[in-house]
Amino acid sequence: MNKLFGVDIEEEYKEFLYIASHDLRSHMRHIKEFSRLLVEDVGELSEDGRDYEHFLSESVKQLDNKFSALVEVSRINTTSEQLVEEDLKELINMAIQAVKVKYLLKPTIMGSWPKIKVYTRIFHKMLCEIVENTAKFSDKDCVNVLISCEQKGSQIIIFIEDDGPGVPEERLEDVFNLFKKLSIDDNSTGAGLTYARKVVRKHGGDITLSNRQPSGLSLRISLPESLIIS
Repeated sequence: MNKLFGVDIEEEYKEFLYIASHDLRSHMRHIKEFSRLLVEDVGELSEDGRDYEHFLSESVKQLDNKFSALVEVSRINTTSEQLVEEDLKELINMAIQAVKVKYLLKPTIMGSWPKIKVYTRIFHKMLCEIVENTAKFSDKDCVNVLISCEQKGSQIIIFIEDDGPGVPEERLEDVFNLFKKLSIDDNSTGAGLTYARKVVRKHGGDITLSNRQPSGLSLRISLPESLIIS
């Protein structure tokens, strides 16, 4: 049991998750439903009224998405999953296929891919978040993605590299902060890379970003060799 100054941290965490996923979200549902009833009661809205109603509806939707993302991120370290043997290359291919449903991707996969022990559900979601971010924030209709793997020293290194616009150097670390977005115009929650880094760290590794020349982004995932199945 994890305790700090007599406080059961795990129980506190579970209580927070319950409040975030049930109590607080119930208030958002009330706002959404009462705004709908208000519009029905008023009848025909003015142009400004329709703008206000749309803004309120979108704000509630974004807030609900952020609560969902917050709960997902918070549950990583309390997952009840067990480590399972998986083919790393197959997990990459599954993530690519999942993202291809929404985006045009031209992936190239290279390198030597081992079988490793992972928490399958969160690891797969982590890869989907990374590959989807590559496509979502590209400035091209079809995104070229180079994905490679190598063993280097005591680590497994995965590179996911694209030919997109990259990230300003001073923001390369910011994008890992929860709800941090490079633009207020995109509809993402700003939690994807926060989730990804936390999952990788749950596996004993880390994620870093760097810009490529002349353009593009390189995401580096390092994992300990102790995850490799001999």
